[in-house]
Amino acid sequence: MVQLFTIRANTLPSILTIVFISALATLASADYDAGLVAYKRGDYAAATREWLPLAEKGNAKAQNAIGLMYAEGKGFPQGYIEAVKWYRKSAEGGYPSAMHNLGFMYANGEGLTQDFGEAAKWYRMAAERGHHAAQHKLSQLYAEGKGVSQDYIQAYTWLLITNCKQTEELKLLQSIASRLNAEQIAAAKKNASEWKPKK
Repeated sequence: MVQLFTIRANTLPSILTIVFISALATLASADYDAGLVAYKRGDYAAATREWLPLAEKGNAKAQNAIGLMYAEGKGFPQGYIEAVKWYRKSAEGGYPSAMHNLGFMYANGEGLTQDFGEAAKWYRMAAERGHHAAQHKLSQLYAEGKGVSQDYIQAYTWLLITNCKQTEELKLLQSIASRLNAEQIAAAKKNASEWKPKK
């Protein structure tokens, strides 16, 4: 009999623990996916039944989803303060979409006092993790000098990172480029080419 590997008696509990944790993660993902299916078909009560228990247990993706439901008034009465609460939990848990959403709430003064500095902070955190919409919003803040010092090189850099394809982004890119000289554009292109998303 050929043995490919040997399992020591003391490693078996560790292996079983890993299998158990993997099974729980799969179940959590399945609950999230079932909530997403329900949400997409407009069954917000079913989405809430799937997502709320996950959110209460600290699942950042589900927390963001509950925040979105409050922000849109789907499944709950519209409540920006509650939306902010759930977005913040999710963002602090490292979920980039929630970071973007929290930045949006700060930028628009929904559920809290408008604060472009906080909006820029949360957009940056999401942008650094590769969130396309946050990269675009951060670029706009740099171009307008809202919440950050006006910096056209940074604005141009973040738009290049987004790999502009939409008309609005391309117009903004051209507008910012018209304010930069060739050396500044080269610096922004270098920054963008060296950029790597955070994990």
